[in-house]
Amino acid sequence: MNHSVNLLMSQFVTHDVKHFIVSKPEGFPSFPARGGVGDQSAGLREQGRPFTPTGRTADRVLEFTIKAYPATQA
Repeated sequence: MNHSVNLLMSQFVTHDVKHFIVSKPEGFPSFPARGGVGDQSAGLREQGRPFTPTGRTADRVLEFTIKAYPATQA
């Protein structure tokens, strides 16, 4: 299931953690706190990335707090 959203706000919480608020698509289902989202950048669609939903399910926006990890070399 794919949804498009608009970025409403982003700000750093710490040097490697960022908080995002995005528009909530109409009909978007409520979900319990869980981690994992696909990066939709070219070539990265199948790679999961950890995240924490930090908004409430009744909110009219979606909030996420995401930690950046340095790229690892194989």
